[in-house]
Amino acid sequence: MPKTVRRARASLLTRFGVISFLLLAALGAALVAQILVPVKQESKEIAEQRARVVLAANTFLRSDFDTGFVPLTVARRAALAAAFGPLAGPAGFQRLKVWNDEHWIVYSDDDAQAGRWFPPDEPMVKAFQGIPSAIVTDLDKAENSIDRDLHGTKASIYFPIRFDGEAYTDDPAAEVVGAFEIYIDYDAIYRSAFRSARNLAGSVVGGLVVLYLALFRLVASASKRLRRQSEQNRYQATHDALTGLPNRAAFAERVTATVEASMAAGRHAAVLLVDVDRFQEVNDTLGHASGDEVLVALADRLRSAFRDDDTVAALGGDEFGLVIGGIDGEARARAVADKLRAVVAQPVALRGGLALDVHGSVGVALAPDHGDGAAVLLQRADVAMYAAKRRHTGVEVYRAELDHYSPLRLQLAGEVRRAIERRELFCVFQPKVDIASGLVVGAEALVRWRHPERGLVSPADFLPAVENTELALPLTAYVLDESLAACRRWHDRGYGLHVAVNVPARCLADERLVDETVRSLAAHGLAADHLELELTESSLLADADRARHALVRLRELGVTLAVDDFGTGYASIPYLTGLPVHVVKIDQSFVFHLHDDPQAAAVTRFSIELAHGLGLTTVAEGVEDAATLETLRALQCDVAQGYHLARPMPEDDLLAWLGRDDVSVVAAGAEVVS
Repeated sequence: MPKTVRRARASLLTRFGVISFLLLAALGAALVAQILVPVKQESKEIAEQRARVVLAANTFLRSDFDTGFVPLTVARRAALAAAFGPLAGPAGFQRLKVWNDEHWIVYSDDDAQAGRWFPPDEPMVKAFQGIPSAIVTDLDKAENSIDRDLHGTKASIYFPIRFDGEAYTDDPAAEVVGAFEIYIDYDAIYRSAFRSARNLAGSVVGGLVVLYLALFRLVASASKRLRRQSEQNRYQATHDALTGLPNRAAFAERVTATVEASMAAGRHAAVLLVDVDRFQEVNDTLGHASGDEVLVALADRLRSAFRDDDTVAALGGDEFGLVIGGIDGEARARAVADKLRAVVAQPVALRGGLALDVHGSVGVALAPDHGDGAAVLLQRADVAMYAAKRRHTGVEVYRAELDHYSPLRLQLAGEVRRAIERRELFCVFQPKVDIASGLVVGAEALVRWRHPERGLVSPADFLPAVENTELALPLTAYVLDESLAACRRWHDRGYGLHVAVNVPARCLADERLVDETVRSLAAHGLAADHLELELTESSLLADADRARHALVRLRELGVTLAVDDFGTGYASIPYLTGLPVHVVKIDQSFVFHLHDDPQAAAVTRFSIELAHGLGLTTVAEGVEDAATLETLRALQCDVAQGYHLARPMPEDDLLAWLGRDDVSVVAAGAEVVS
């Protein structure tokens, strides 16, 4: 590619050189023409001036023109010869003829022509009409045979001869009695004038040549600088400034080329994205300079670890990309992903002697299995990478169930703000039952959306796209307010239920969450222990330090804190012992299979025992039948929720359900002891 660019630049310079040369050549030709073309006219004017000098020396008498065809006397010819003779020669005239009005030559410096008659030509006719004229004539031509002895090109100058009475005059009103014909050496005058003009034209042409060379050198130098700048700009546009690796734009081009070549050969291509785990902690703890050191070290390591045909790129932040072509399928892609993780996982030595352990999460997308375009493959590798980070698996290959994003979901996510403003969102509530007593002790609030055009929209279609945006907190605040308003109404009816609200991971790192909680509790006049905030295990593990800070503040308020989806994480036990939570909710994926999967049963039993050992309350979600409920009772699980007990329902339906005779509800102010 760079060679092609250089050829294109050279072609532009060549075209400039040719075009500017032609333009300057045309300008030079025009200037030379302006200089040389007038030479002929100037030569004629010089000849005419010389002829006037000759004319001024005349000693004509009026009687000289009254002789008809009779020649002048010897004395008169001698007198005229004495007057004109000194003016003859190269700088003067070469032939002189004086005509009377009958077209007889009454005098000539060539005695042989005196007394001869010739029919008048056009210049002679004009002279007799009182009009001077000058022509250039070649005396070697046949019609000029009488003067052929002179040879060459001459300027023939014709003047009328006027007399006022007996006195010669140049008064244009006086009578014309004859004509004066003078031959001047035009060749000599023209050569002299041409030499001067030629020297000037040469100077002009020389100046234009110098100008062209200076311009060409200037433009060539500027073109060279622009070419270097263009190459530098192109490099900067396609490479990461810190690491020198190709950037996202260049990586996308390389992905396209690799995928096309692999598919043409009937093979697979793989796009792998690796993100450095907890990289923000490096920046926050050691500073951005140390973070940059880590990225540069990883870039150098990745650059040398893979084939030249494989493209390693820096995609921004702490994310790197790798595209490999010509592979057999997923097994080979996973092997490369494992190698990629291993390369990243080697300790990085920082300045100052600190050795830093880093780890990465890798997402993989295969072409053509998961798409054949760069944008789709990058997006799906990104989905897989974040799934690997969220699940702490290290490597994930894209699967449709990992992808919570779609054009429809993105469109719906963009409409959530309007939905909040128009109060199109509402909550349904799923009761929670104390297993030992059978009392309904609370309800989990689940948000729903009644779209004005699409009707009821599943939360699975908009929540995943919203929870990682700036709308996460406004949506959570909205659900908090709706849920606590409902809880207030329950208490006004004498029901001592608490309400549980799910909190996205993004909100847990937002200090405004605590302020919104305080505001909403105060707005509805409820004590903090009537609110339970459910936080996913992955959100607690994503940034444990920030999570702990927020949880401590919420616990100090008296809010009940629950770990949702417990058991789906991969480092939950160490973190659970250090987090100020009250409740552990066992994920329904284990409860569903309590009777048909020994591992699910073991996880459930272990989770209950662990929670009780830490002084925490346990909640089992996903209770679908009586047998599961009885098993949970035997395992001494505290609280259950699921379709066997009650489905999520609008508040009016919940109140009707709570009023049934077969439903027992904890009273306001009562305390349940399991």
